[in-house]
Amino acid sequence: GVVKLVSRLEQWFGVPLPLKPLEFLRTNVLDGGSDNTPFRKGKQSIYEGGVRVPSFVYWKGKLSPVKSDQMITVRDVMPTLLAAADVSAPAEDFDGVDQWQHLLSGAAGQTADYLINGMDGEALYRYPWKLLSLNSGDVELYRLDKDPTETTDVSAGHPDIVAELLQALEDYPRGDSVHIPVYRALMDIDMFGGEEDRPPWSEID
Repeated sequence: GVVKLVSRLEQWFGVPLPLKPLEFLRTNVLDGGSDNTPFRKGKQSIYEGGVRVPSFVYWKGKLSPVKSDQMITVRDVMPTLLAAADVSAPAEDFDGVDQWQHLLSGAAGQTADYLINGMDGEALYRYPWKLLSLNSGDVELYRLDKDPTETTDVSAGHPDIVAELLQALEDYPRGDSVHIPVYRALMDIDMFGGEEDRPPWSEID
């Protein structure tokens, strides 16, 4: 697909590619226009460089300094904030999990299965496991608590976990994709900098 095309263009012309639209395509297809070393890949990828985001919570007098490697997803934010505010709401109203006690103590907790998709495929998290189903047809498995930079695919050594997570991935409910086609991005290129030439999407009625 597009990755093969970009790789071929690199072989022909070297890096950077000679035309702005081609260099824009190359940068975004191969690394999401970002460098998130030591994590693999970048924006729009299902590897950790396109997914993992550090965050912090500050509440003077309430929270003590503590570091947590707990995986918290965007779905966990609302039930966690409600618990922090001591507001009760039925758990079935949310897909995510209340992580407030884990934030208070720094202890590891549990989170529900979590699906992500990107330009290179889909991935299912069942922490500490992460299964990648790539557009190429390949399947990869990583244990993130021991290998957060995804250097060692352990799928061959855990066929039972691969089968279980593939089934969970197949059964996972999906909505409409939020990704725009590459041709639309190429028709209206944002070169990452300079003055805004359009209103932010959040301000569009």
